[in-house]
Amino acid sequence: MADSSYALEAHGLGKAFGGRFVLQDLDLRLPWGSSLVVFGANGAGKTTLQRVCATLVRPTRGEVRIAGWEPRGNTADIRRAIGVVAHQSYLYAELTASENLAYYGRLYRVAGLEQRIALLLATLGLLHRRHDPVRLLSRGQQQRLALARALLHGPRLLLLDEPDSGLDEPGFAILRRLLADHRAAGGSALVTSNVIERGLQLGDQAACIQSGHLTPMGATSSLDAAAVAEALEESTGRMAPRGGLRGVKPS
Repeated sequence: MADSSYALEAHGLGKAFGGRFVLQDLDLRLPWGSSLVVFGANGAGKTTLQRVCATLVRPTRGEVRIAGWEPRGNTADIRRAIGVVAHQSYLYAELTASENLAYYGRLYRVAGLEQRIALLLATLGLLHRRHDPVRLLSRGQQQRLALARALLHGPRLLLLDEPDSGLDEPGFAILRRLLADHRAAGGSALVTSNVIERGLQLGDQAACIQSGHLTPMGATSSLDAAAVAEALEESTGRMAPRGGLRGVKPS
């Protein structure tokens, strides 16, 4: 692990697609043992930020450091240090839950793989579905399995793009507990959310992103959904629903 007091740093970060900048002069510092939740409307740049931090796309300008590492020349080290939940589950539909985790576990050379898989499936309430193909799992169960995949190799930094998507309340409670345990163990998380009330429960700090710029909002303990909605309204120039930027559809 490179020597750094920050899990994630971004300086002057910009990313353009077709000449249009989705991220602009974005600065971010995420200390170890903390979790930042980023709110924003669809198209504000949340997913692009996550993909740049995950080294899935290169920034147009500026730089990102993961645990002190620059992506160039250190991609393999960085990907071992991060766990990613994206809009895509990165699960194979015809493989079972256990087979999916075994595949990724072999890629990461996870020690004690069978025991690790059993522990994660039990923690996420999926042990009884371990032999079922992913295509037979509900949307919420697939999201739980995607979380297990992201946690499998013990990453220190989690990059979670709308991780509560599709989760019912018991699944969301598991997600909250996993994030709390991760922070308590010194790990960090960058979480993006479209649902204000839920998002505030997933981080200890909050920020909003609009037109590619990131604006800190302070500790989540001092915020409520109304305050976040008001800040988003000011940044977007339109009303933001206080219960969330979009509805939650449990599965």
